[in-house]
Formats: sequence, structure tokens, C-alpha cells
Amino acid sequence: MVVFTRDGQPQAQAAPAGGQQPEHAAGRVTYARTDDELRDRLAASRDGLAVVEYGSSWCAHCQEMFPHFYRLSAQHPAHQFIVAQLDFLEAGARGVRFTPTFAFWRMGRKVDQFWGSDSRQLRDRMWLHAEDDGPRACRDQRAGGEE
Repeated sequence: MVVFTRDGQPQAQAAPAGGQQPEHAAGRVTYARTDDELRDRLAASRDGLAVVEYGSSWCAHCQEMFPHFYRLSAQHPAHQFIVAQLDFLEAGARGVRFTPTFAFWRMGRKVDQFWGSDSRQLRDRMWLHAEDDGPRACRDQRAGGEE
């Protein structure tokens, strides 16, 4: 579980006995606490896929989904994974009614969104939208070629 400090930043946790990091520690996740930060991170991923988890530091379901989100970020290093802190966003929070909400952005446009703490749904949507292993990649493998 990821624990947040009072200012909304993830708190570093000590490595478990044996010195090994938790499985999700290898993930590549960035954080957005302001509308400008979220806008900048989405702009930086304009050529690829960005997956945004809109959540809050007090949300137990958001905390429950963090390990799954981190694990996906490690499995899909070509894509951008962003945690947007709703506690601090104004414009970026529009359209988010429940936490956690996961949004998939491609080329600056939101292409999909769902809410809830269903890790299977997150994994399935990632499979659907990720070019590296989504439906198109499977179709290409069956055809025996690449695009």
C-alpha cells in the first residue's frame, strides 16, 4: 500500500526484510498535483498513451489500486502513467465523479475512462489501449507480420 504525506506526496517506505523492493516499486509513475502539472505530463505523452489515475490521498480504494497501477507501469514502460491528486486539482478534476477514476489519453484526447477498484478491468483496458500488446499487436502476430 502507498502511504501519502500531508502534502499529498507518496511516502517512502522501508524495504522489507531481505532488502528486496515490493513488486510494484519498479513502476514508472509520475504525480500531478496541479492543473499545470497534469497538462504538462499529458502534453509530454502526446505521441503515445497516457494512463491517468484520478484519486485522493484519503481514498481507500485508490490506495488499493496503486500496486496494480505501478505493476502495469513496469510492464508497459513505453507509456506514461500519471497519478492526479484530486485534492489539489481544479480544472483537471472536471468530469471525475468517483475515485479512483482511470482515464486513457492518446494524442491529447481522452479515449476511455472508467471508475472503481477492479484491477482486472484496469488490466483489460490497458491491454485494449496499449499498442505494444493490445488487439492490433495480437492481430499482427496472427498475420505473421508487423505494420
